Amino acid sequence: MSSSYFEIIELPSGELILKRREEGKEDEEKQSSSQDAASEGTVSQETSSEDPLITVVFSDEAKAFLGDYAGEVGRAMIGTGIQLAGKLYEQDVHHDDNQVLH
Repeated sequence: MSSSYFEIIELPSGELILKRREEGKEDEEKQSSSQDAASEGTVSQETSSEDPLITVVFSDEAKAFLGDYAGEVGRAMIGTGIQLAGKLYEQDVHHDDNQVLH
């Protein structure tokens, strides 16, 4: 996955999705509300026809336990997953550079 802008969107149902940021949005908005792939992202109420890259859905039991913090926990889960994926990708790229081909 290339380095690009992503956004975390909280749907009315409480689901959190991660998707690529739409290119048609103004640069000012990108600078003030977007984060790169190594960060948590942003929260928006907008949706588009593009399928989400990640979806986080909490059960009713988890929602009851987390209460008002469910959205924050979901955003942290997505952000941490993106950071780990980036680190693993970098390790893999550097590992391939050190291989000797015969």
